[in-house]
Amino acid sequence: HPPLPWRVVSGKPDGASPGFTIEDADGQRHMLKPDGALQPERASAADAIAASIWHAAGFHAPCNRVVYVDPASLELAEGATTEHADGREEPLTDAHVQRVLAQAVRRDDGTVRLAASQFIDGAPVGHWRYDGVRREDPNDVVPHEHRRELRAQYVLSAWTNHIDSRQENTMAAWMTQGESHGYLRHYVIDFGDCFGVIHESEALSKRFGHSGYFDVQHLATDLVTLGQLDRPWDHAAYGPAGETLGYYDVARFEPDAWRPGYPNPAYDRMTERDAAWMARVVARFRDPHIRALVERGRFSDPTVSEELIRVLIGRRDRILERWLTRLSPLTWPRVEDDQLCVQDLAVWTGIRDHDDRRYEARAADASGAAVSLPGSPTTTDDAFVCQPLPDRTGYLVVDLIAETVDRERTAPARVHLLRDDEGATRLLGLERVEESGS
Repeated sequence: HPPLPWRVVSGKPDGASPGFTIEDADGQRHMLKPDGALQPERASAADAIAASIWHAAGFHAPCNRVVYVDPASLELAEGATTEHADGREEPLTDAHVQRVLAQAVRRDDGTVRLAASQFIDGAPVGHWRYDGVRREDPNDVVPHEHRRELRAQYVLSAWTNHIDSRQENTMAAWMTQGESHGYLRHYVIDFGDCFGVIHESEALSKRFGHSGYFDVQHLATDLVTLGQLDRPWDHAAYGPAGETLGYYDVARFEPDAWRPGYPNPAYDRMTERDAAWMARVVARFRDPHIRALVERGRFSDPTVSEELIRVLIGRRDRILERWLTRLSPLTWPRVEDDQLCVQDLAVWTGIRDHDDRRYEARAADASGAAVSLPGSPTTTDDAFVCQPLPDRTGYLVVDLIAETVDRERTAPARVHLLRDDEGATRLLGLERVEESGS
């Protein structure tokens, strides 16, 4: 909770996204917004929870929180102004603030629920795109549609049903270094659409995550088939959370069939490697982490919290099932006690059973000639697979392959090693080969 008192320095009581800006006791500014009458509590919770997910996954995201505040504790700053939807400005009054607060959820104790988004660090310079580069930025040399972290962001968006993942919900900020140097930091912002946003149009709401706002492919197919195809949105229904989480569910979720509301050039170019990379990040979100994330939403109804936890866990598991079972799920390579060890994320996350798992290892030298390995892979309680290494110097390439009986045999995790004359082994890198592991 930002420290009190809060001084209201500006506001926007009208338009599609009313709110106001406050300055807390430490001088830090925050944007405060109400949830509105439709789906009370969802938007503020989504902003706080999803921003935390993106931050934990390695992206720059604002510090978003759900706050409850006594309206009487808000003070109007001298010279505060308000901007109307038509662009007119005038002095901000208490009536303007009350107009915004009237759209907020109010508790029995008189406090109101608001989404508080702390102003990002740096000086905002505008949105960044999901394609191309910013020509005036000498650090921006890789076209954004070819950046793995942006293409793979599709997986996070699918997990949370962040249908509004587009350039309008990004911000680049200038970070100063010294008196004359600096760099641009790229933020992902505005997550209020996550976890089942609904529209005034019920038909459109049921399509979110399954079809775009203007999805030419689906429109053409429906035209040719006279709308007779069975579609996921034909089976959409509210869950135990009712209107609050809308149609956000597990049953209709197919990870690689998910679609944002607007075309995204980076998402369109996502590869199997990109998605598998992000799936390994998603795998680190264990059930207790998801529970802690949902607590940030501060839902008043425990049923809503439990349902969101259930759906997030279920969708996470479907993501892991899709993208940890083709390319190798073996990761975190390390060398210890003359053994090469990797962790099997499929076992560690519980989508595969340890007792049904089989492992195979093979090795080659720098010329590609086969090298005999001593012993066979062994496993540990924390799902690490360890292969003893030969007592030899030089370059060594080790392929480790995971298989679940009667299910799948994944492509190899190929680890490159170099052992010097003093017996020290260096880990040089890991490849995920796409061909069959056999």
